Amino acid sequence: MKITVIFDQSCSQWSPTKEYNYLFIKGQQKYFNELLQKYGFVFVNDVVVNFGLPRTMEGQTHGWIFSEQSNPVIDFAPDDIGDGAVRMTFDVEDIMHVFDTPSPLLDIHAKHCKKRLKKLHRNLK
Repeated sequence: MKITVIFDQSCSQWSPTKEYNYLFIKGQQKYFNELLQKYGFVFVNDVVVNFGLPRTMEGQTHGWIFSEQSNPVIDFAPDDIGDGAVRMTFDVEDIMHVFDTPSPLLDIHAKHCKKRLKKLHRNLK
C-alpha cells in the first residue's frame, strides 16, 4: 500500500529553504531505517509526527517490518512539487494484519533486544 504525504509550510519542521528540507528528509529517512533495524518495526505515525504532520488511524496500523530475509528499507521517495513543498510516498504494509494481535510486536522488539545484548556481551569478553 502506498501512503502519500505533503511536507510543506503547514508542517512544523518545514523550511522555505529547499536544500534544508531535503537534508532534513534524508536525515529522517536514515534515522527511521536505523530504528527499523533496531526495533524490527516502524509505524507511519512514528514518521509523520517527526515531520510535524498529524497522526492518522491508518498511520497507527501501517508501517514497515524488518526481516533479515527481505531487508526492507524505508524510502520516503521525496518529490519536489513546487513552492518548496515536497511530496513523499511511503510504500508500507498493514502491520496489524500481519499479526493476530499487537503483542507479537513486543516479541519482535524483545528478540532484537536479546540479539543486541548477546552481541554486546560477546564484544565485552
